[in-house]
Amino acid sequence: MDRGPGIVQLAAGVYVIIKDPVAGRGTTNLGIVVTREGVVAIDAGMTSSDARELAAAVRTVTDRPLKYVINTHYHGDHVYGNQFLGPVTILGHSECRKQLLELWDVQVEYFCRNYPWGASEFKTLVCTPPQITFDSQLTLNLGDKTLELRHLGRAHTRGDTVVYLPQERIVFVGDLVDTDITPVTAEGFIESWIEVLEGIRQLSANTVVPGHGLIGDLGHLQDTEEYLRLLHHE
Repeated sequence: MDRGPGIVQLAAGVYVIIKDPVAGRGTTNLGIVVTREGVVAIDAGMTSSDARELAAAVRTVTDRPLKYVINTHYHGDHVYGNQFLGPVTILGHSECRKQLLELWDVQVEYFCRNYPWGASEFKTLVCTPPQITFDSQLTLNLGDKTLELRHLGRAHTRGDTVVYLPQERIVFVGDLVDTDITPVTAEGFIESWIEVLEGIRQLSANTVVPGHGLIGDLGHLQDTEEYLRLLHHE
């Protein structure tokens, strides 16, 4: 399988835009799941250009409309693109919505400081949180596709969502696993994060799509776990 970067087809109707992890701008991977009832995107990117790239990628693989966006967590590089994707239904964990609303100004300030090239846009963004939330698990049965949205515990943030496609044995993990780069743990819950990785492992997925970096497999869960254990020990 091609690991990226670029648009990679993972299975029939399942794609991911893999970004260059060292590009420095817009490095969040974006999922696309084409169903008979419309298209589901997994994360929306950080900028309007990310959102436009996602919309353009959808048009290259289907003529069905983008109807749903799943936010894996509340960080701006995964949710700032929400407002640019038109009339869609946004889904996420209840804590994702809560943190996005409560910490909006703090996050915008953080992104302006760390990504000054995008500050002028970040300052004009409108907070666009998930409209549909869940606490433990939410299953979307959309025609021929089943997507299981699972919250396995506090990890990278308080409200991380794993998106599992059981028929295809593909799991989108957001920033619970980042390949080729060091996981970001500033807001993390290290001990429970390790337990969450074990929960992902039990899904028996063959393909792991990280929030950043090239497409991985279950071995990348082990790499992340070893890093977190070392960090916790130190």
